[in-house]
Amino acid sequence: LAKVERPASPATPPGVHPTMNSNGIPALMAEIQSELAELRTLDDRSWDLVVDEDTTIRAAHDGDAGRLLLSAEVAATPAATRLATYDLLLTYTNQWQDTGGICMGLDDATGRVVQSVDIATDGLDAAALAIVVADFHVKLLAWRIMVSRGVRSDQEPAVPPGDLDPEFA
Repeated sequence: LAKVERPASPATPPGVHPTMNSNGIPALMAEIQSELAELRTLDDRSWDLVVDEDTTIRAAHDGDAGRLLLSAEVAATPAATRLATYDLLLTYTNQWQDTGGICMGLDDATGRVVQSVDIATDGLDAAALAIVVADFHVKLLAWRIMVSRGVRSDQEPAVPPGDLDPEFA
């Protein structure tokens, strides 16, 4: 598929997608931080949303592509269940249309499981971004339970049924 480029008007500031909120992603990040997490600015295109002492969600903005990538470390995979876990992660990632675009992968430096989602910034506002971040966080917590307890190849649930809200499966 050919990449479609939207020409930016000369009045569009750097890092602001032409049809996005005119204050840009930095303003949206600042707006959602009080509701969800402490915001740590890393540079003009990336932030850490510190949800709690165990959870940091990294946000990286690609202004040219009009995209915002959220990513966070899930957990280390127990050696005894590594292959079953990898199989589940690949299956889940392949279901991106049903998972809100959330993908699972491995950090190449540590081998720990990483969760990510790539969202369009076109028309993005603070309310929508807050919903995406909150949903991302709920799914992250569920995956932490599943990965750290170990995924079993016999298809038994790694999370007791009451521990995971089916709305966020």
